[in-house]
Formats: sequence, structure tokens, C-alpha cells
Amino acid sequence: MPIHRLLIRPYENIVENIDMVPKFLIGLLLVVSLQCSVFADPGSLLTEYFDEYGKISWSKEQLHLLNLERHLRDNPTMIGYIGFHWRNKAEYIKMKKRAIRAKTFLLRRKRIKASRIRIIAGSQRDEARTILQPVLKNLPPPKFSL
Repeated sequence: MPIHRLLIRPYENIVENIDMVPKFLIGLLLVVSLQCSVFADPGSLLTEYFDEYGKISWSKEQLHLLNLERHLRDNPTMIGYIGFHWRNKAEYIKMKKRAIRAKTFLLRRKRIKASRIRIIAGSQRDEARTILQPVLKNLPPPKFSL
């Protein structure tokens, strides 16, 4: 069961006929629950992340990073984790450099404190991916490996 379903389920049980609930309210509950998914046992392996993407251009990656930056600014008690997966050793080096570039972007261009951005190497996979995941400071870091 996806994490966001755990948070929405109580609302489904209260409402007998979900068709009677205004669509904007359902959308609002979904947005709130997805943003709150970091509260549901972040030390466990997450199945849904705040943001996840493959190899994309730097200009597109900056848009993803801006979303993380905005979220961290709105939530000063959170740390932003940048995780990555790779296919082979050569790609591991490239993905690590991409993660460092993303962290540098957030530190220098967006002036996020260094203590609020951390990089975590995930695991070798079939596809190279970058994962952005904010987590409350007092909770353990997310696990990006199997």
C-alpha cells in the first residue's frame, strides 16, 4: 500500500459516499497527504518519494531542485536528502557528481545551509535515478537501497 494511502484512508472511512465529497477537497487531501508522507516511518524503504527523476538536462533538474528548495524554506525543521541509483561503476561516478552538483546548487545559488542537504548513495539498479526526499531533522535518514 503506498504511503499516501495510509494517510488518506481515515477520510475514506468517515465519508460513506466518496462521490458526495467535492473534488477540490479530495485533491487538497491528496496534496497534504503526499507532502506529509515523510512522517510515515522515514527510516524504512520508501516506495514513493517527494521527487524522483532519471537522467535529465541540467535546466530540467534545476526545476526539480527548486521544488525541494521551496519545500525546505517552507519547512525549516526538515533536511533535504539527495539520493541516487546507478547501473554500473562508471555511472556511479557520474550520478555521484550529479548529486554533488545538485547539492552545490542548493548551497550556493539558493543559500540553503550545508547542514540541511545530505547525499546518500542508493544501490545498483537497472536504471540511474536521482531521488529528492525531505525528512524531519529528528528522524533517521531515508534508505534508498533494497
